Amino acid sequence: DRDVGDPGKGREYAQRVCASCHAVLPEPDVSPDPHATPFKIIANTPGMTGTALTVWLTTPHPTMPNLEIAEQDRYDVIAYILTLHQK
Repeated sequence: DRDVGDPGKGREYAQRVCASCHAVLPEPDVSPDPHATPFKIIANTPGMTGTALTVWLTTPHPTMPNLEIAEQDRYDVIAYILTLHQK
């Protein structure tokens, strides 16, 4: 199923592309850019699902650069972010 991501690849992508602004690992949970929400907080936002993350990653944000994320990379990053959800 191609719309299921690989969390390991998503973590690698996040560290390479997202970490200059966002805290992408569980610790530390403070982002380099104070306006960029840590991935752990995003993952634990009530109602956050893969669908919600897809919308979040494909909708321009005023404080976020308009990134063109390849479809499989997006699936991988979403899979990774969902692993940060604390049950």
